[in-house]
Amino acid sequence: MPSSGYGNLEGLSLGTRDLEHFHLKSTFDHIEFQAIVKDAIAIEGLSAETIDISEIVVRESDPIPNQRAFYDATAGPFEGYAIKSITLVDSEGMTGESPMDSALHPDIMEKIIVPILLNRKATYTELYDTLYWSIRNFGFRSPAVGLIGAIDIALHDIAAKRANTSLSAFLGATRNWSKCYMSGGSVHLSDAELIEELNSYLESGHTIIKVKAGDRGEAGVDKALERVKAIRENLGYDFELAIDFNQALSVDGATRFANEAAIYDVLWIEEPVHTSDLTHIHEVCMQSSIAISYGESEFCSRSFKNLLNMGVRHFQPIPMKFAGIAEYQAVQGAAAKNELQFSSGGYSWLSAEFISAGRDSDIVEFLAPVMSCAEPYLKQFATIENGRFHIPESIGMAFSINWEKIEGDGFLRSAKRFHK
Repeated sequence: MPSSGYGNLEGLSLGTRDLEHFHLKSTFDHIEFQAIVKDAIAIEGLSAETIDISEIVVRESDPIPNQRAFYDATAGPFEGYAIKSITLVDSEGMTGESPMDSALHPDIMEKIIVPILLNRKATYTELYDTLYWSIRNFGFRSPAVGLIGAIDIALHDIAAKRANTSLSAFLGATRNWSKCYMSGGSVHLSDAELIEELNSYLESGHTIIKVKAGDRGEAGVDKALERVKAIRENLGYDFELAIDFNQALSVDGATRFANEAAIYDVLWIEEPVHTSDLTHIHEVCMQSSIAISYGESEFCSRSFKNLLNMGVRHFQPIPMKFAGIAEYQAVQGAAAKNELQFSSGGYSWLSAEFISAGRDSDIVEFLAPVMSCAEPYLKQFATIENGRFHIPESIGMAFSINWEKIEGDGFLRSAKRFHK
């Protein structure tokens, strides 16, 4: 078996008898977690800056087609990748843009968010506080939270430009790269197609690969074990392998997979059971010697306190789903404090900038079969080489969308502008 390329995993490869000790050691209370959030806000250096927004542009593309459809254990086909963003222009003409994770009901934007942004000249702290609580009734576990997060990222883009520095440096990064893992392996592929895809990642210098696996029911566990066995028999053990079930399994199925897959040197098992069932997550974590990962379905940093206490040993927040950068950095800091694995996907090219401000071992997911089709429609973005995202030099965000090309190729679905 290879030594891990993921940083120090010695404290994470726990046997079943050690798990209760880990659970107790990992517990932290609400006050401590809130302190991490406040530290993140203080570090960013933006709190007292005055914000005066004069224009907002919200754009969305139709899905840009993939080369072939993609399926996971509980959804599909994914046949294209849609791009969405919000652009803010301040009173001095400085612009900031952020991708958005999901489309929202127009009433949230037009009746709540737009009036706040265009009718208030306030400090960042005052403006953010107003925006944050304005979506309270939609729930802090809803996609409405991601809209506040996108606005926050765009405001940080403006602030970094004003400081004449890159967004990643503004967030505290001291390097221009982030570790990357390739994600793929649609569940509908034959073994031969799967091995061909994964081998292409290995030949490109990647050392960590995540594969979709499973199906609902007990047969899904058997399929997943057969898939992992085929991967190791054909490609060996000179790379790290993670398995993603997209919530398809029962507790018994997830526990059986964890026990029987241990011989195949699996780095983590992702979302084996339903993300909202903390009791089931806890049961699986307490019986698995392989790290269990959750976080992609969460919208709030506070949810990760519960996941940690359930025994989750790999956090996977998506920056564009959160209410802001401080919340994301709080989860990143909690993972480091508790020596957990940490990764992020979403708009991976931008996530690379967030990850670069964390530990060297923190890692970015790139779902190549679904996301590669979008790259011709980006002006600037972090590129992948030898298992790393390399972040280009920039003032502000090193990620920008080519909306002119999107429109020219007939993929622009909508573009709405709001002015003072």
